[in-house]
Amino acid sequence: MKKTLITSRNNNGNGDGVSDGQKRNLVNLMVAATVKSVVSKVNELSKEGILNRHSCQYVLAGGHKLAKETRDVVGREFGGFVENGVGRFRPLFNDRRIIIPATTGKEFLSKSKVFTTNGREFSKLGCDVEDYPTKEVEVKTYEILKGGVLMEIFGGFGVDFSRSFLNQGQIISVVENHRFVLGKGGMVTLFLFRVGSKFLVLRVSMNALGLLGAHVSNLLGNAIYYNSVNHQVVVPQLNHGRVR
Repeated sequence: MKKTLITSRNNNGNGDGVSDGQKRNLVNLMVAATVKSVVSKVNELSKEGILNRHSCQYVLAGGHKLAKETRDVVGREFGGFVENGVGRFRPLFNDRRIIIPATTGKEFLSKSKVFTTNGREFSKLGCDVEDYPTKEVEVKTYEILKGGVLMEIFGGFGVDFSRSFLNQGQIISVVENHRFVLGKGGMVTLFLFRVGSKFLVLRVSMNALGLLGAHVSNLLGNAIYYNSVNHQVVVPQLNHGRVR
């Protein structure tokens, strides 16, 4: 039976879906590489006398098991190579610049009316601490492709994580004036912010009605955020360092 590639239409609006031609090229590449490796190993084992008429028959008899193990190994190695090559993030909204105006450093999440979360919850967590004023800054949104703990996520931009934070006023500005970056219902957006010398993470989630909930976590927490549950992160434009 001839096997064909499953075709799909890219609906993410970013124009970066893999084409059927690219899929075929990837499959042909992996098939050629696998065949070359097996041919080389067969010749090597035959030359050493390990592979002979009897052992060859033994291998052929267990062909189904060998084929499955080969598929598993090749698939696992291919998947790992792609994931490591792509990196942890994918930039979103490349066609739009998100500019956040200057802040005084005196804006607090507890005073914002944009979240369904009671402002007193932020106050109880000690978030009402003034920060340094900031100048106008551009921010970027990234989809999280590889899950990890918060420190791994915010430390994954090729620079010290302390350069990946926004102050509370900047976060409020993003949420209030650039709501599109928060995606649709079910999306979770992470913001790193600072309270004194402590770094915290604001987890903003949108429900099916478009209402925004917010939850604060410690940057050093052990909770793992997986890409499979639609997580993204908003950070300042990092002109130095490489997103990885």
